[in-house]
Amino acid sequence: MIEAPGGSVSERRPGSVSERRQQRLQETKDRYDQLGKAIEEVAWLTDVEKNVMLYVSPGYEQIWGRTCKSLVQDPRDWAAAIHPDDRARVLEAALTRQSAGTYDEEYRIVRPDGSTRWIRERAFPVRDASGTVVRLAGAAQDITRQRELETQLNQAQKLESIGLLAGGIAHDFNNLLTVMGAGCDWLTEALGDNPELLEILGEVRDATARAGSLTPAAW
Repeated sequence: MIEAPGGSVSERRPGSVSERRQQRLQETKDRYDQLGKAIEEVAWLTDVEKNVMLYVSPGYEQIWGRTCKSLVQDPRDWAAAIHPDDRARVLEAALTRQSAGTYDEEYRIVRPDGSTRWIRERAFPVRDASGTVVRLAGAAQDITRQRELETQLNQAQKLESIGLLAGGIAHDFNNLLTVMGAGCDWLTEALGDNPELLEILGEVRDATARAGSLTPAAW
């Protein structure tokens, strides 16, 4: 053994190539985990065939209500949670559009506790230097609150439209009643002494007044 200042060569030799590679991989994974914990979205990375889940952020457990371990063991575990009405569409899009970089889907998932959440998921291919797709990466976001607000806004807009329509109808209705009332007044003067016809006109005038009370004065 050759002695050198500060110890022998063997004592100063760094770890093996495989050990250094493993250390770098662990450091990379630790950075991914730190990033994943800092965001609410789900970030994921798979092989091209989607048979191996290379990485999934902790947000998966918060949104899907399933463990990251279950997804690593079965990369198709995420699809089992998709609402039955959305599943065929999403799986078809995942199969045909993720590797093309055009995958952008909104769908519902059903969590183990029975609650439903809306998801927006996007995915794109990761290519090597030659342009070959070697990985698929994606991100999923919980947009449940956004969808609820959109639904409330749509309902409010529908109610507003109904109110405007009802207001327009009431306005026209009141105009018609005004014409009818004026006609009754003119006929009363024109008929003079005709008790039977005057009685009928009185009933028409009363009915017109009652009809007018059915609509707010503001309309």
